[in-house]
Amino acid sequence: MRDLQNPSWFPASSGNHEGFCKSLTEDIYHDQTRIAEYEVKTFQAQLDFGIQLQRFAELRIGPMWGSGKAGVETGTTDLPELDEDYAGIKASLIVDRQDRTFFEGYYIETSADFAREARGRGPRL
Repeated sequence: MRDLQNPSWFPASSGNHEGFCKSLTEDIYHDQTRIAEYEVKTFQAQLDFGIQLQRFAELRIGPMWGSGKAGVETGTTDLPELDEDYAGIKASLIVDRQDRTFFEGYYIETSADFAREARGRGPRL
């Protein structure tokens, strides 16, 4: 078992996307009435540097980059569309105890994103 005096450092890259292989649809409501349906596409990539805590937890931090696009699928043509790029820092703590044989394990991940709009690109409304 490792202790905090001899930490195990590691690099890790990751990414996620919603809507590139299939469309993700979000409904917009005013009171109880649906007024629009948006097609949403997002992408995010990150490069983390982490430290292993004991055998079942890790702490990660690193830069992230992403973009998001949303367009009106159904609704009036005067509704705004979104095309945003962003960048920032992401930190996360992961606890993974799903490797137990006789007892049900658990997986907990908590993260915080500190993102800003990418320079030179503003919202297109």
